[in-house]
Amino acid sequence: MQKKVILIVGPTGSGKTDLSIKMAQRFNGECINADATQIFNGLNLATNKITPSEQVGILHHLLSTIDLNENYSIKMYQQEGRKILAQLPDKTELHQYLSERVLRLTERGLFAEIEAAYKYCNYDSAKQSMKIIGCPEIIRYLKGELSYDATLATMVQTNKIYAKKTNNMI
Repeated sequence: MQKKVILIVGPTGSGKTDLSIKMAQRFNGECINADATQIFNGLNLATNKITPSEQVGILHHLLSTIDLNENYSIKMYQQEGRKILAQLPDKTELHQYLSERVLRLTERGLFAEIEAAYKYCNYDSAKQSMKIIGCPEIIRYLKGELSYDATLATMVQTNKIYAKKTNNMI
């Protein structure tokens, strides 16, 4: 599957930053800064740098990464940008795999298995075995707290978080 990159270009003050946030939210993406002045750590007002609260949880790359005393070249930017782009498709592939994995497990009877285990544990979700990925989400579904689709989405998100933690430990 070929990965897509959305480039947002335009003159200063044309709304590129706001659009990048909307696009990242819509496509579960991340932002790579291409403003040569915003690469420097500091001068946030002078460069009209996006604030952490304006980032609304969207990961931003190449933003405030270089000390004001350092020089930075286009070659350095290209090298870093290419490295980040390579990491993003890898991450996208992992997320796609995790989504498909949750669906495969569901098709094989994950909901029924967890429901039976929950019953066997006398409906005690505090049991250690009921903390395994998928159990808390499906128990919430069984209690009517989550819809089926929300349960699947939550399980995918939990798997992504766990995969990231595991990757960081390795």
